[in-house]
Amino acid sequence: MFAKQLQRAYFRYRRYVPSRILYHPEYFRVCRLLGASVQEQSRVADLLLRELLADAVTHVPYYRERVRIDPQAIRQATSAAEVIREFPYLERQTFMDAPERFLSDRYRWRPLHRATSAGSTGEGIVVWRTKRLIDIEMAFFASAWSAYGFRFERSRTLRIARDALRPINDPPTWIQGNRLMLSPRHTGPRWLDVIRRDIEAFAPDYVYGYPGAVDDLVRLFGDVIPGVHPKAVLLTSEHVHDDQLHRISEAFRAPVSVNYGMTERTSIAFRELRDGALTPYRLEPLYGFSENRLQNGLFEIIGTSIWNDVMPLIRYRTADYGRIAADGTISQLDGRGQDYLIDRQGQRIAGQMIRIDDHSWDLVRTYQVRQSHPGGCRILIVPRQEPLDSTQLRALQAWLQNQWGMHFDLTVEQVPDIPLTASGKRRQVICELH
Repeated sequence: MFAKQLQRAYFRYRRYVPSRILYHPEYFRVCRLLGASVQEQSRVADLLLRELLADAVTHVPYYRERVRIDPQAIRQATSAAEVIREFPYLERQTFMDAPERFLSDRYRWRPLHRATSAGSTGEGIVVWRTKRLIDIEMAFFASAWSAYGFRFERSRTLRIARDALRPINDPPTWIQGNRLMLSPRHTGPRWLDVIRRDIEAFAPDYVYGYPGAVDDLVRLFGDVIPGVHPKAVLLTSEHVHDDQLHRISEAFRAPVSVNYGMTERTSIAFRELRDGALTPYRLEPLYGFSENRLQNGLFEIIGTSIWNDVMPLIRYRTADYGRIAADGTISQLDGRGQDYLIDRQGQRIAGQMIRIDDHSWDLVRTYQVRQSHPGGCRILIVPRQEPLDSTQLRALQAWLQNQWGMHFDLTVEQVPDIPLTASGKRRQVICELH
């Protein structure tokens, strides 16, 4: 109870607190560096990475046992890129099995913040951070979103994410300081009038939340949200399709920013949709060292945070796929590895590619793709208002089978709802074969 009261007080009064008190000094250092030249950023990133690698082989049990490199040799290397290859790739399961072995001895007895997520896998991930690392992360978002005039502590924001979750029978919204909180599990017809009233009364300058939840809100309003004219829509924490970005941008008549990242915080990238033009994701080199690992024709993204000396994850296999160009852009981010399906021939196909046809969105509120055996998929659909009749269901299944019948046997099932995860997200693809 006390923690909730403290949180409410923080959001209510933070606009009146000087930034130098709100944020760690490293927050301001990162903000300054993000405005520096590319050459200066590269110099600092290389220095930070070398120091992190040296620190890891000295103070982190996992690396101290497995990597036999003199820390001073790492610090004196010509570049970090020449020594990071001496570190093995880090498997996700290895980290999940023993996260305490990645915690630096220097922080073992200090107060730390615990972050957890089931992510797209449904498996629990636990990481530990300091206030310094939390504020460094925030600096990258503050810098990227400052292009729209956004400020965390001052901007009037409609927030639709985990921290806004409420029991389904509670009212869907409440005000927390400069934020109107909207529970992601409430974006259904039952609450339409209440949500419309509260959003229009609050008049947010920004919409900030999970892509799926914001898209649900757009669909709830029928693709146009009256009386709301935000300066930008800021999306985070989930994979998002290009057509979702266009639909959200058109509904709010505003530019959309979306980022790629993860709970493990080894990589971060931003992209933007503005005036109909969509940029590719671009990895932030001042945030982490990114590589590609080519296997079976797929370019897996390998990430190393250059700031996280608390729990360094070096050459972490993200199970995300996309080819990284020389300028840091990702030519095609194909989503999470756990979102891949296995077809009849044993080939992997990105589950996000299996979409219902555009006309069906008039009838369907949301859907989920599930696979329990190779070559077969169940498509669970939640009707928008009235249940679909047998003719409509057969037509939808026939369309999907025509598109993907060469790879899968597809069945369509109508369900009353698709539950959200504990973090308030909705997994679009669940493959039980990984």
